[in-house]
Amino acid sequence: MNIWEVIQNEINAHITKNAQLLQSPLGTHYKTIFLEKSSLAKAISILLSTALTVPADIDKTALKKIFYDTLSSVKLQKTLTADLIAIYERDPACNKYYMALLYYKGFHAISLHRIAHALIKKGQEDLAFYLNMLSTRTFTIDIHPRARIGDGLFIDHGNSIVIGETTVIDEEVSILQDVTLGGTGKESGDRHPKIKKGVLIGAGAKILGNVTIGAYSKIGAGSVVLKNMPAYATIVGVPAQVVKIDTPKPGHDIPAKEMDHFISMSNDNISKKNIATPPTYNISDIHNIQKKQKPLEVAAKPPAKPHSANLLVGIDIGSNTIMMTLVEIPMTAEQKTSRNLPTTTTSKQNQKLKYYDFIRFASLAQGLRKNKTLTASAVARSEIILNEYKNIIAKATADPTYLTQLPQKTAAMQEANTELHFFQETPLLAEKEITPPTTLNHNRSYCIKAVATSALREAHNNNLIKFKLETALAAPIEIIDAKREASLTFLGTTKNEQQPVITIDLGGGSTEISWGHQGTMLHYQGFSIGAVSWNQSYPHKMLQSAAARITLKETLQQLITKEASEQPLTADVKSLFEHKKPLLIGVAGVPTTLAAIHYNLNQDTLLAVDQKILTLEQIETIMEKLAQTSLETLINDTETWTMLSEARANIMLFSTIALHCLMKYLKLDIIKVSIRGLRYGLLEELHTQLETS
Repeated sequence: MNIWEVIQNEINAHITKNAQLLQSPLGTHYKTIFLEKSSLAKAISILLSTALTVPADIDKTALKKIFYDTLSSVKLQKTLTADLIAIYERDPACNKYYMALLYYKGFHAISLHRIAHALIKKGQEDLAFYLNMLSTRTFTIDIHPRARIGDGLFIDHGNSIVIGETTVIDEEVSILQDVTLGGTGKESGDRHPKIKKGVLIGAGAKILGNVTIGAYSKIGAGSVVLKNMPAYATIVGVPAQVVKIDTPKPGHDIPAKEMDHFISMSNDNISKKNIATPPTYNISDIHNIQKKQKPLEVAAKPPAKPHSANLLVGIDIGSNTIMMTLVEIPMTAEQKTSRNLPTTTTSKQNQKLKYYDFIRFASLAQGLRKNKTLTASAVARSEIILNEYKNIIAKATADPTYLTQLPQKTAAMQEANTELHFFQETPLLAEKEITPPTTLNHNRSYCIKAVATSALREAHNNNLIKFKLETALAAPIEIIDAKREASLTFLGTTKNEQQPVITIDLGGGSTEISWGHQGTMLHYQGFSIGAVSWNQSYPHKMLQSAAARITLKETLQQLITKEASEQPLTADVKSLFEHKKPLLIGVAGVPTTLAAIHYNLNQDTLLAVDQKILTLEQIETIMEKLAQTSLETLINDTETWTMLSEARANIMLFSTIALHCLMKYLKLDIIKVSIRGLRYGLLEELHTQLETS
């Protein structure tokens, strides 16, 4: 494969399609690299010499010539081609080879290392070490010039990578951010790891000492490896242990190429025919499916416009749960007249809004696998839940007494004019399609707002999945960004709070922290911490180790500090929160479950946790209690852990540690629990539209 010809064809097509590119600030750069009798060696030489900051007394032109002469060798041309192919094949965000060449600093750092390694073999040590210093300073990737690296290395998110002097990395290896291949600190000579072919090393992993990682193995994020590991192994923990060994077979998956970070803890001899395969779709697939199915409008009664609705529905399709809240809005006099109902009016102050809350566990984020596609099984769980919700809405629309007749778990007064009914983990309430009766003369209209968050946001096949879920619900679904998610959560949680408020929404796929005052969100910070997504690499059993918990806390604290620094508070917000002590509110399942554990409440009285207070010290006590209890006991000992559902048991220890770290970051040691959240924000929006129409 002549990759330079491929790159030139790509760039010519790109320039033809985007003629203004050559007139943009990048125009001269593109011409120099791609259009002026260039080559792969020349292009990389220009990119490296441009990226590196060197003192004025260093001749950049001479450096560029050294780069070019070194990279022009036939052997290095083959190696560079393999490195570019590795990026293109393993990173779904890279859809052109020229993007890997131009924009991937991992490739730039590897290329500079290959130059330095060639120079040191020729005896030019000073220049090799100087280039290593420049690379470390520029790319935050420190690869010793003597380290031996095979073809096809992929460094993903290249930050804080350390590869020691006597390290040997075979072909087709993938390494994620914050990985160390180092010594133990007390040895000399051959003292660094040996990584065999096809290995995948997860984010934050540390491999220390002259140890060998067998071919086609997978090392979980945050693991610390201190001994030799076999081939085909799944390796996790602190210190790392083998939790699974696959049976070698023809055509086996290569972890480094698959980039699948999901950690399976057992040697299941399950036929691949019984395993749900992640579906992949394109626009033509959707059009073909749409031709075969009825339009959404005929699947159920279409939602009414907000101004005529008197049953409002908010649905939150999250990474772990799918939650629905319905609120009854009293009919107008005109509606009552049209339905032959008494038209006696009630003052607005005396109107009681009735909320009906449903929660189901779909665990969509557990379906996010390699290539960021949602598996068929994860989607199927969600379709069942949304179809059930559709049927509940249809029945409630036809019969105003239907919701009050359901076997709700509990009911409680939230405010003077609010009544809340809560349904948690009840059996399916409507297994068959429901057709609203035509004989009732008091049918009421309704309006639905349904949104999907991080799981669908991240899934590359979300276009068809959205269509499938809309078909199940018979209503539109909006995939919202993290900032809107935070805004809706803040709106739904802080309606009646007068002091400055910070909300934490520790979800299944991400965490949102919102800062605001008097119902208005003023600032938002998003963190890539998810109770479900991270738990795949940090399961309950691993975190029972005190050392593993310490390592996780350090990893989370570093991530929080880094991501917070990229989203700093504005001066006005910082001033407001410095002068007025904020109220910290925790929403979603993590704080509510922790409150239920602390106050020894079971699921039949779960509403009692609303507005409860938890201290940092109490959260630490729960953390230790969870760590001392096996997952089997958490699930099966229903007397002691009656408030802990099976769906939450495995994620609670990680979630508790994550919440603890977030509170430490905020420097707040008290958190108020709220059972409200994003779907209440949706209802507030709908209610506002209703009142202003």
